[in-house]
Amino acid sequence: MPKACRLTVGAAWLALLLPLGPAHAELRGHGGSIRALAVSPDGAMALTGSFDTSAIRWSLRHNLAEQVLRLHESAVNAVAILNDGRAVTAGADAIIGIWMPGKPVPDAILRG
Repeated sequence: MPKACRLTVGAAWLALLLPLGPAHAELRGHGGSIRALAVSPDGAMALTGSFDTSAIRWSLRHNLAEQVLRLHESAVNAVAILNDGRAVTAGADAIIGIWMPGKPVPDAILRG
């Protein structure tokens, strides 16, 4: 592939990666780097997992943390939002928590 063509392809990829506009919110709350992110299908909620051992359920409509989920003894490496609104967190400690919105403890804990 000619050098000019490679530059054009590279510029096209860069243009696709750049944001299309300003960020809508800046969500602050974790004490460590974010390791996982999930956004609800309707775009109203996000769930983040962090190196700080916590997960946070965010309201994207109100730009605030609705719930801090504390269960894990190490980094939260994966998160998911289920269709019924429950949150799932999985840590490097081999623990998975399944959380109902607003409840301070998980409804189910899977170990190993």
